[in-house]
Amino acid sequence: MSGARLMMALLVALATGCAPDGEREVRLDLAAGTRLDGPAYVTRLEAGPFTYPLVPSVARGGIGSFPRDGMGGVMQPIRRVPERFDVTVEWIELATGRAYAATIPVESADLAIGPEPLLHADLSVMLHPGGRVVIGSDPVPETTQVILRDIAEGCARRRPDLDRDLSDQVDAIPRLGRALEGATAVAAPCGGG
Repeated sequence: MSGARLMMALLVALATGCAPDGEREVRLDLAAGTRLDGPAYVTRLEAGPFTYPLVPSVARGGIGSFPRDGMGGVMQPIRRVPERFDVTVEWIELATGRAYAATIPVESADLAIGPEPLLHADLSVMLHPGGRVVIGSDPVPETTQVILRDIAEGCARRRPDLDRDLSDQVDAIPRLGRALEGATAVAAPCGGG
């Protein structure tokens, strides 16, 4: 490849947030949410090189709202993400005490990454009763139009060894009491176990 072509390829890659090796630079707003009636106690949340710093914590609501980044997301510094990375999440359903763990692959090309210089993208990890996980990356709206983009989903595996009834921890875990009051959603584990 000639020097001019190489320079052009580098400029295109920089303008699109893509590195020459297929990685992308992004500032991720990583969040976990649930239905209001299906709160969870999140004990781990990671997306490629990003780690959600607010764990363990109670996740309650956010799935039915727009923007879905209202789930308590935390903006991360700009980092490079590979073309494909894993989202790993572990949680306890508050209504049942059942523990779940999931690792779901995500394509970085599916992230709704905003323009330079911010390179911002929301990554919403939505925890449904029964261990179903949906991952969304909604674009920043340019109008009043609501655009919700689910980019991956899967079924978590049950972790009976981590099952816990947290109802006796109301004084020790912030927001737990209010979340338990509305914890009524129950579903059979989506993986059958």
